[in-house]
Amino acid sequence: MCKYKVLILIDQMETGGAARVTSTLLPGLLEKGYDVILVLDNINNKVFYPIPECIRQISLGIKNNAPAGIKQFKIILDTRRIIKRERPNVVIAVTFSPFLYAHYATKGLDVPVICYDHTSFGRNMGWYVNWIRYSLYGKADKLAILTQKDEKILGNKFPKKEVVYNPLTYPIVRHTGDRCKTLLCAGRIDSWEVKGFDRIIDMWSRIAPKHPDWKLQIAGGGPQNKFDELKAMVKQLGVETQVEFLGQIYDMPTLYSVTSLFALPSRVEGFPMVLMEAMSQGCVCCSFEMGGAVHEMMSSTSGPVVKDGDTAEFEKQIEWLINKYPNYDSFRESGYIDVGRFSCETFYEQWDRMIKEVIM
Repeated sequence: MCKYKVLILIDQMETGGAARVTSTLLPGLLEKGYDVILVLDNINNKVFYPIPECIRQISLGIKNNAPAGIKQFKIILDTRRIIKRERPNVVIAVTFSPFLYAHYATKGLDVPVICYDHTSFGRNMGWYVNWIRYSLYGKADKLAILTQKDEKILGNKFPKKEVVYNPLTYPIVRHTGDRCKTLLCAGRIDSWEVKGFDRIIDMWSRIAPKHPDWKLQIAGGGPQNKFDELKAMVKQLGVETQVEFLGQIYDMPTLYSVTSLFALPSRVEGFPMVLMEAMSQGCVCCSFEMGGAVHEMMSSTSGPVVKDGDTAEFEKQIEWLINKYPNYDSFRESGYIDVGRFSCETFYEQWDRMIKEVIM
């Protein structure tokens, strides 16, 4: 029996949720019997997330110093050349720019394209990206989106859309023993405005003096100037001794396993995997609603879910949780149940079905 060939087009496999989930998808497609090719920019970006050795990687080979319009045109031509040579049965374009390239690169080639979007449709991405997402996505043979919240935002737009929840890649572990008196946040430092790290630092400036044995930890990598911006806020608010910047952490499960509380103070999220991962390792979480997306993964018995933008209530709930330390068992058990619904097996089955729908 001839294998179906899947070509995945993604801009990079170095950082971000899209790259991370793609690295999770790859072994699942192999398990389902697909021949998989990964086309990416590995000249301007490092490959950080794991890629199975049997998957061929093809570089787009376009240097970043090319003018934007010329660079995009060259990428489309390069992508078209690769598709004509490899003759895949389907192309999966991960996020908006790769979909733009795949859409024009497959013109006249009779190759279906699945668009895999990884950003909340409640987020304004600027006119150019919005045009791709709200107009060009309608040309996709299938559109995979993150949440029921996004499905409601889009309404009847794009009838070929389907919600694909990100999978939990960590095993659920019921860690025993005492945990540190820490409140953890995690995310890319270069996106600290979106991640709301300024919010949590401001809240912490009022909470910390009342709880001198507690620390706020922020995990995530990014450019030094962005770290400096956050450190300046910490210094101005006088809480340097109770805030730690951990940088890029490569073993998040271990960090979660010794952490008591996890906060998600973001202004916008698509499907916040860090929340799901923190719960899987027994962290008690406090999160904003993210337009309702958080309610799709976290019940009220797992921790406080606060109305978007209500920072006063968020601060109040964090302090309430601190005052309950270490009596968190009921929250943790509820969290384990919540995240148990997001298995890799379900994720792989859904992708197998969607691919066959557009091929057959």
